[in-house]
Order: sequence, then structure tokens, then C-alpha cells
Amino acid sequence: MGEDNANEDRLDFAGATIPRRWPVWLATGLLVLLVASVFYRVSWFEFIDFDTYELVVENPYIQELTYENLKHILTSREMAGYYPVRTLSYALNRAICGLHPGGFKIVNVLIHLANTLLVFWLARRLLADPAAGDRSIDPRWDVALATFAGAVFAVHPVVVEPVVWIPGREELLTTLGSLGTVHFHISAWRLADGGGRRQTVWLCHLGAVLCCTAACLSHVTAVIVPAIAATWDLLMVRRRKWLRMALGTGPLWLIALVALVSRTVLAAEEPINLIELTLKGRALVGLNAYWLHLETLVWPKELLLFYDWLYPSGFLDPGVLLGIVSVVGSLLSLWFFRRRPLVLFGVVWFGIGLAPTLQIIPHHIHRADRFLYVPLIGVAVAVAAVLRLLVERIEKRLLKTGLSVALGGIVIALAVRSSFQVSVWSTSLGVWQHCLALDPDNARAHDAVGDHFTRHGNPREAASHYETVLRLRPNALETLENFGWCLATWEPPLRDFDRAVELVTRAHDRTKGKLRSVRETLADIHLTYAQHLQETKQYARAIQEYEKALEVDTDYADAAFNLALLLATCPDDKLRRPEAAVSLAEWAQGRDRRPTVNKQLILATAYAQAGRPGAAVVATTRALDLAKAMGDAKLAADLEKQIRQYQEHPH
Repeated sequence: MGEDNANEDRLDFAGATIPRRWPVWLATGLLVLLVASVFYRVSWFEFIDFDTYELVVENPYIQELTYENLKHILTSREMAGYYPVRTLSYALNRAICGLHPGGFKIVNVLIHLANTLLVFWLARRLLADPAAGDRSIDPRWDVALATFAGAVFAVHPVVVEPVVWIPGREELLTTLGSLGTVHFHISAWRLADGGGRRQTVWLCHLGAVLCCTAACLSHVTAVIVPAIAATWDLLMVRRRKWLRMALGTGPLWLIALVALVSRTVLAAEEPINLIELTLKGRALVGLNAYWLHLETLVWPKELLLFYDWLYPSGFLDPGVLLGIVSVVGSLLSLWFFRRRPLVLFGVVWFGIGLAPTLQIIPHHIHRADRFLYVPLIGVAVAVAAVLRLLVERIEKRLLKTGLSVALGGIVIALAVRSSFQVSVWSTSLGVWQHCLALDPDNARAHDAVGDHFTRHGNPREAASHYETVLRLRPNALETLENFGWCLATWEPPLRDFDRAVELVTRAHDRTKGKLRSVRETLADIHLTYAQHLQETKQYARAIQEYEKALEVDTDYADAAFNLALLLATCPDDKLRRPEAAVSLAEWAQGRDRRPTVNKQLILATAYAQAGRPGAAVVATTRALDLAKAMGDAKLAADLEKQIRQYQEHPH
């Protein structure tokens, strides 16, 4: 803040005297145009079927800004973590724009634009910091290099995923909070050193605390923010005051600790991870992923929404060896630039930003473009600092002009590549078909395409993709569950109840029965199978399937009602058990929170078959009350007739 004496110095551009603030406004305008030129089309794109439906489309808690919904957002876990800021942003988005994908995506673009401008501002402040080295001979180069840093961050292809994919908002909000924390932290130090008012210094510290809190409540990876602030203290502060450094970052460390604890304490249920990694396995995956992330930054090609899991065989695996070389190279760069604090700060920022995604915090996704959103800031700052060193050593104006053209060419190339990548995201099917075009054995993409064809009534195509997934990944949990349910509900000849039961039972056993959705799906399949068997007069097998449904889901009232009706009225006298039917119907009645006429009639039928007409009258009377409440006069008349029959013919 204090270093920007924008109106004191004036520069000559083409013979005209122009205030220093003009290059900054020009740079800001260029960055806005750059972001708009790459991402303007997203307002026409559709929802992408990958976490978007769970978090946004089908999330009941963001439909309206009611007290109960806000309470749930602030106190409950959503999918993988406790991220109320992200969910609250969805609720506000829906309240303003409705359930329109373009509205959500435009908000993502605006947050990315804000991050881009904050990166530009950060690079400009750091380049102007005396601790970064001598000031440039021509201050316009500081603005130009800060603009280049902001432009690289704005349109590097790895940012397309978090910007265009609506759930990527967690990275955008985390970065917004992280950048805000760093800016406030730097301002607090500089105001204190420059003799600023104590109240203003404390307000800056408070701003850092609030931004850090918002970042951590957007995603747990924001726990790195205190480390970035502490790195700035160590590298960029000339007169270190250890107590002041501890007081400045202490609250940030506390917030990060609370965020880590809340991620576990507020878990809705025990997470299921089908890829259990040992400490050695995590190290192998982390090294492999580090190399792949570096490669993606330098040469961003073949970018996918979902990369297949990494399975390094050992430390001699080529990907792991390249990862080791990359880590060694990164450490050597730290040593080489040890006397260049700004370059060092950028390199360390990159390492800190990437660290949580390299299995330091165990995660079921091994690699993703969105993991590079925060680390890219460090790369942009480091590159700007290195270019500043280069510019200071170039004396010929022609060479500087050539460098300017080269940097502009790099930005244009990145923008063109990103524009192509943006076009991939226009439709959900297009995203996944792009994955399959680049990686034909991408199991997750086959599963998503199978789901698409299922929803659009093309079961044969869906089955082909599901079978491919199970060939590639026999224990793919979502495919086992989804394909199993499809096989139980598709029309003949694709319907296959036995295979459906086998697939979902495999998923149930794989998760040790701990995942509720799998339990419920398996129970539903047993119920559907039992109803089919009952319709085809295979009563003994139908009873077995109803019983299996109750074994899988011990609170499954619908299965109990169906079994009770069959046991009470089974055409096969040997299988009829009225008393067992009464017990089941009474048990189901006690657990069912949605009383219906049909369920009351099942209980009444069980009572009647067991020779208890009085109880049958009571149950039918409750059904009559429900029918009257529904306003169904015809049904009410039929029930009144049924009550008279029970009373007149008790046996």
C-alpha cells in the first residue's frame, strides 16, 4: 500500500507526460479483456455431470435462503468436507441467477478475474519491494512484468478446469482468501515499518485473519496460507522481529489447525477409500504426481477432467524417477537463487501450494489440473522476478523489444490453448468424450458416458461402457452400484437380476457395508427382484429376496410391508404365514414415517388373515381417515364398505 506513490513520479510515453497510474490502469484493462476473451462463452455451457449435481443441482439446501438451510450450510458437512463458504456462495448464486448453469459459471469467471488482478497487484508490490533487489532502471518494466505474471495466471490452460467447472469454485474461493491474507499481511508489516497508525496495522492483521478463515472454510488445502505468510516474513523482511512475526502469523496457524480438525470431526460418515496407500505408496504417488504437475505447467497438453489413478511399481518406476529428479532440481533452484529472495519466495510458494495434493494430506484423487491453481501464483511471481533480473542485464533496446514480443507471444499462445480447452467444456458428454479420445482406458470417463446414455434412454451403449469399466477396474464402486441398478430396472432382454445382485453385492462387500448408498441400492434391487418373482408366481424365491432386502437394510420398511402382504395372502398355502405377516407389518408401521393408505391396508389384511377382525377394522379406519384427508371420496367409500365387511363377517 505505502509503496504505491502513483502520483509522485511521471513517465514519458511517446513524448507525452503521463502519470504512473496510467500503466497500471492499462494493465488492469488488458487483464480484464484477456480473461473475457478466453472465458466469455461459458454462459452458454451446461452443467457437467461430475459432482455438480450433488453440490448444486440436487442440493436441497441451496434452493432457498431460509434459516434452516443456512443453519445446515454452516453446521453440516457437504460431500468431502466442511466448506460452508463454497456452499453459501452456491446458495447466493441460485438466489440471484436461479438454477441456470451460465449464472454459476459467470460467477466463477468473476472470482477468477478478481484473483488475476490480485496476482498482478501482488507481483507489482513484490517487484517494487527493496528486499527483492535493486529497483528497475525503468519502472515501467515492473508494471509490464507484473502484467505478464497476471496474464500467465489468467489464461494458463490449467486454470480452465476450476473456472469452467462449477465445483472448481472451491479452488477459486480458496485462492481469493489466500491472496487476501497475503496482501493484508504484507500491508500490516509495511505500515508498521513506515510508521503507520497502530489501529490501521491491527485492521490489516484482522483482514488477514478473516481472509484466512474464509479460505479454510472454502477448502482444507488453505491450511498452507500461514506457511506462505511465514515464508514472506523470513525472505522479504529485512529487519526480522521474531516476536512480531509469531504474533502476525500465530492466529493464521490456529485457524489452519482448526480447519484440519474440523475436516475429521464434522465428517458425516466414515469416508470410504478404495485405494488404501501405505506411507511408501503415498511417497511414490506424490513423486510421480509432482513430475506430472511440472510437465503440465511447462507443456499443458492432453488436459483431462479426471486423470486415472497412479499405480507406481516402486522407486525405479519411470514416473517416480522423474519425480525424484524434479524434486532435486527444485531444491537446486532454491540454492541457486538463495540470494534472490523474490525468486526464492515464488519457488517456495509453488512447493507449499502443491504440497497438500501430493498425498501429504491423504486424498483419493492423485492428480488434477485444479491442484495447480494456487501453485501457479508462485510460478508466475518467480518467472516475473527472473525476467526482472534478465531485463536489468540487457542494455540494448532492440533485445528488450524482442523480449517484450516473446512474452506477448507466450501469453497469446496460452490464451489460444486455453480457448480450445474451454470449448471442450460446453457439454457434459463432450468433456468425457474428450477424456476418452486422449485416454481410451479412462475408467471414470467410461462410467460417466455410460451414465449419460442411461439417462438418455440408450441402455445398450450404456452397458458397453459399464462393461469396459469393470474390465479395467473390477472394483470400481460407482460402476458396480450404477450398473447393478440399471440391470435390475432395464427392460428385457437387458434386464438381469442375478448379475445386478452380484455386482452390487461386490460393492457392498468391498465397502464392508459402511456406505449407505450401496446398502440402499442393494436392498432396492432385492426388493425389485422379489416383486418380479412374485409377479411371475415364484413365491418361495420372492420371499427369499424380500428377506435378503431386510438383511442388507434392517430398517427397510417398504420391504417389510411387501413381504407381510405376500405372507398374508400367498396363493401357495404352504408359504402363507399370517402371524408372521402381522409381526412384520406392525414392525414396519413403527419405523415408517410416511403413513399411506396402502400400508394401513396391508396391516389390516394381515390382521384379517390372522383372524383378528377388530384390529383389521382399526387399521382400515386409519386408512379411511387418510383417504378423507386426501379428498378421495371414491376410495373413502370403498374403505367404509371394507370396514362393514370386517364387522359383518369377522371370520
